[in-house]
Amino acid sequence: MKAVLRAGSSGRVPAPSEKRFIIRSRAIAWGVVAAAAVAITVWVLHLYLSRKSASDAAYSRVAERRAWLATVPLPPEPVVPRQAAQPCPESPLPKPVLHEIAYDPAALVAENLVRLRNYIAADPHRPSLAMRTAGFTRALEFAARTDFAPVRAALEDAGAPAFFRALLLQVLVRIGVPGAEDLCWTCALDPTGGDLATAGARLLACVETSRPRPGDMLRVLETATGDRAIHALRASARHLDDEVRRRIEELVRTGDDVNVRVAAVHAAGASGAQSFLRTLAAVPPVPSSVPLAPDSLVKRTAVFCLDPRDPATAPLAQRIAEDPAEDPGIRRKAIVKLAQCGVPGAEDCVASLLRSTPDEDLIVVGGCAEALLMIGTPTARAAVESRAAACRDGELGRMLDHALHAGEGAS
Repeated sequence: MKAVLRAGSSGRVPAPSEKRFIIRSRAIAWGVVAAAAVAITVWVLHLYLSRKSASDAAYSRVAERRAWLATVPLPPEPVVPRQAAQPCPESPLPKPVLHEIAYDPAALVAENLVRLRNYIAADPHRPSLAMRTAGFTRALEFAARTDFAPVRAALEDAGAPAFFRALLLQVLVRIGVPGAEDLCWTCALDPTGGDLATAGARLLACVETSRPRPGDMLRVLETATGDRAIHALRASARHLDDEVRRRIEELVRTGDDVNVRVAAVHAAGASGAQSFLRTLAAVPPVPSSVPLAPDSLVKRTAVFCLDPRDPATAPLAQRIAEDPAEDPGIRRKAIVKLAQCGVPGAEDCVASLLRSTPDEDLIVVGGCAEALLMIGTPTARAAVESRAAACRDGELGRMLDHALHAGEGAS
């Protein structure tokens, strides 16, 4: 009854003050949200219209530019006289086969050999043929262990490509067929030379030698050149006589190919010709004006091949090492050889050279450091450390530090 009286004539009950405050707050919040939405809408519409007007203006300018360009007359095209088509000259060389050949395990050995022969015949100019046939050759070796007769028959075919026959010879030697040594000699003595003769000479050092054949070795050395001669010289120590030794010395003195001369010096060392090596090492000093001159290579190889157990080696090596007019590469070989001899006074001689050699002679200083670290005594190592600490050249200092660290790892 009291509530009705407070409501007045309308009959409604007035809301509490807290509720009226909440209602007003919500109304204000919704009003702010609506105003913000209207403002954002107006801003987006304004941005769109401004971008559209700018793009329309740019498009109109492009259209005007294109219309103006259409009115500009183009220069006439130059008239080029038409030439008759020239045929492309055919290369005299066949197209190389760039893919590798794979061994077919389902086929017979003879059938695979035919495939290999045709593959090699189609690509006679073969800078990478050996690499592309390596997998086939390994599989052929495995298959030929139980059936090598077709391989041997294909090797004896004189009409086959030389490189093909050289691969087959290598396969027969690796699987150790009976008579492999005779096959190598037959191929090495091939008067036509080429890949087959070179392979035969190379494989002579791989097969087991049943008996010395100095006569055959002399025939090979008298006719061989290049790689064939180098490979034959590496196998010559097994087939020596006076004529073979004479031929080896002749190749050292009068050979045209420096690689053959160096290989002949190694062959002389393997044959025990120390007096001949000392004669080569005792020639007058080789000037260092021409780096890696043939005479320098021959002499340094002779010094390298000297026997450190021979009493005459140490005095000769010391004399070469102490000669400042000698080629630095030869001096380095002599310094290392002197250390290998292990004679009394060798350490003092090398240490004195290390102290007196200027930093500019990197090769000689490096040889002294190598020799002292090879001797391995505390005083020898201390000499290298002292020179490294007093070094003013950065490259030389790094080289000596590297040698010291390498000596620590070796010890």
